[in-house]
Amino acid sequence: LQLALTWQRMPWTAAALGSGEEAEQKPSGSGKLVTNEARLVEAMCLVSSRIIHGDPLTERKSTFQAHLASVTSADQAKAVVAVLIQNRKIAAATHNMVAYRVHLGNGVWAQDCDDDGETAAGSRMLHLLQTVDAEDVVVVVSRWYGGIKLGPDRFKLINNCARQLLDLHGYVKSSNDKGERSKSTVPKSSRKQRK
Repeated sequence: LQLALTWQRMPWTAAALGSGEEAEQKPSGSGKLVTNEARLVEAMCLVSSRIIHGDPLTERKSTFQAHLASVTSADQAKAVVAVLIQNRKIAAATHNMVAYRVHLGNGVWAQDCDDDGETAAGSRMLHLLQTVDAEDVVVVVSRWYGGIKLGPDRFKLINNCARQLLDLHGYVKSSNDKGERSKSTVPKSSRKQRK
């Protein structure tokens, strides 16, 4: 039941999980028909090992946690969200805001965002991805509301949470280095290796 409610809150992922009858069917290389649902399940298997979880940040009883994964398509970005919300704790979050940006080559980008009820938060996260020139990544920030309204500070907390994880894993490009990733301000001993 919780999973169904979560899908209703995230419409751009709900379309990808349509039932077998309703899903668009496309021929595969073997001549078999492949539904959108089957493609999503395949993508979920592919991305599940790539998901990285950041440390939770609590401010005035609200908790924020960023998650990211390396992706090469919009379908993989949707699959990451689908994998994340299988976790009961993440599915129970008040908001799971999403932004992804994938470079398709020749200056073409696939990018999208979802606020999940936190007005303008997804678009601000997408703007962050554009500003730091992050590519081939999806970022999800989960928020568990603690009962105290944060006002505009919530956007700073959401973006800082996302940016810290992006920087920690080498997705933030330096503005003075063309195409090279910035040096992280996090000590080397606490950095995690990106796969």
